[in-house]
Amino acid sequence: NQLALHGRGVFACISPWNFPLAIFLGQISAALAAGNSAVAKPAEQTPLTAFLATRILHEAGVPADVLHLLPGDGKVGARLTGDRRGDGVAFTGSNETAWAIQRSLAERRGAIAPFIAETGGINAMIADTSALPEQVVRDVVRSAFDSAGQRCSAARVLFIQNEAADRTIEM
Repeated sequence: NQLALHGRGVFACISPWNFPLAIFLGQISAALAAGNSAVAKPAEQTPLTAFLATRILHEAGVPADVLHLLPGDGKVGARLTGDRRGDGVAFTGSNETAWAIQRSLAERRGAIAPFIAETGGINAMIADTSALPEQVVRDVVRSAFDSAGQRCSAARVLFIQNEAADRTIEM
């Protein structure tokens, strides 16, 4: 079964295991809203969530030839991103995998494919002396450890002014 080219082209949407519905749907929605067809490749740990979400989207009217589900492991993702018929990639996951996708896309001959990668990183919280130390401590702990720290947006660094540092660190 081939994808119909509606709009710009075919986008590979590769989503992670954490937030398996929100990120999966966000990538697909963005691809479709931009006029692309989508091949959705969820994390290998989340195929049932992806299957049910895809089925609901099809039932809601998204044409089956515009949205395809391609479950599997990293080898499936590598084949998908290395296929020259793909016109772009949206990826959320590790830096290592993003670098592999980047290399794969660079090795393809032809038009340069857009690559949207969200890999998390060093997220900082900045607090000045106008911030209440109690609130800073509460917010930094929540940001760092909600979802067991498995959010790409989890705080990793706190910047605080010297005047407030001792009290905040003690708390």
